[in-house]
Amino acid sequence: MGNCLLEPLARPFRLQETRHTAAVNYVGVSMDPKDIVVNGQCVHRPPRVITAGDDGICLVFEPINRYWVVTQVLRGHEEGVYSVVIAEDDDIVVTTSADKTLRVWRTNSQGIFCCTEKDVLRGHEDAVQYCCLNGSATLIASASADCTVRLWRNDLQTKQWTTEHVLCDHSGAVYGLAFSPDFAHLFTSSGDSSCIVWAFNGSVWTKQQRLPGHEDSINAVNISSDGNIVVTASSDKTAKVWAKLDGQTWVCVQTLSDHSEDVVDAALAEDLTLLATVGSDNQCRLYTVKDGEWKQTQVLKHNHDLWGVRVIPWGTRNGYSEHLIATSCSDMSATLWRWDGKAAYQKTSIRYATNFEIVSKEETEKD
Repeated sequence: MGNCLLEPLARPFRLQETRHTAAVNYVGVSMDPKDIVVNGQCVHRPPRVITAGDDGICLVFEPINRYWVVTQVLRGHEEGVYSVVIAEDDDIVVTTSADKTLRVWRTNSQGIFCCTEKDVLRGHEDAVQYCCLNGSATLIASASADCTVRLWRNDLQTKQWTTEHVLCDHSGAVYGLAFSPDFAHLFTSSGDSSCIVWAFNGSVWTKQQRLPGHEDSINAVNISSDGNIVVTASSDKTAKVWAKLDGQTWVCVQTLSDHSEDVVDAALAEDLTLLATVGSDNQCRLYTVKDGEWKQTQVLKHNHDLWGVRVIPWGTRNGYSEHLIATSCSDMSATLWRWDGKAAYQKTSIRYATNFEIVSKEETEKD
């Protein structure tokens, strides 16, 4: 196994075979530890971090003895993995790839992720950029470079996946997706500079609105947990914040223009206390609300292009909401930052740096 520090300690160890050999395109995080039954015994399952690499694999990290340890390697995609999404119950993971497929991974009786042939979703004619799913992971929306969005439904009895709908209104590659909290609306962002809001009437998805304003590709779209705020990230070097004008029509209420290059991804905290954006200018920018507007609070600098960002609740301390910020980078790493309500700190890089000391597994277990 390879590992990285969960907290600042001295001697991490690594094995070359478990490292990413190409850019980390996305990082999925589940911070919902729980007790599960394995082989008839109750076992405490820790949170997970899963990285999706351009090398075609995903690495599953779990905290063991205060280290982030690689506990599993997900292999099966034939080309780079573009995204990884963890279901609410943490037992299902969905990955998308340049090989034009999605893979649904389920934990077996041993707690190991497996993907059977039934759970390989084929139908897109080009790379699958991203996906999102409903709470039970029986409905998946996938965005593809073939300019389409597919909605897949899983039959609970046969476990077979079928394509229920294909949305074809975009004229460019579709990069981003987000379901509304009630799953009645779907937001899709595209290389055609548009973000489309789709509404589901119980049988079909219809186009409700096209969000105007961006001058270049919209790389990502994110919606708040209450469904009232949407953030789009664009190659026009801006991120836009959208709100409902009359309970139905979305309008841009603020444009964030701090990045000097493409804005690749954006993420909102569940409690709406924090907004994070990442770009190809090697920076993650953090925003908090002051006087009714999002104001830049901090810049987290990296050494290479950033591809993705997640913001995950981490509890409260001294009356402030804490969050974990996860960024994925072209330097083959993912980085975790602790946000204490005022600033981000305690950076932990999930990677294999050349200055890591190599020690035996036995020595590490004694620490």
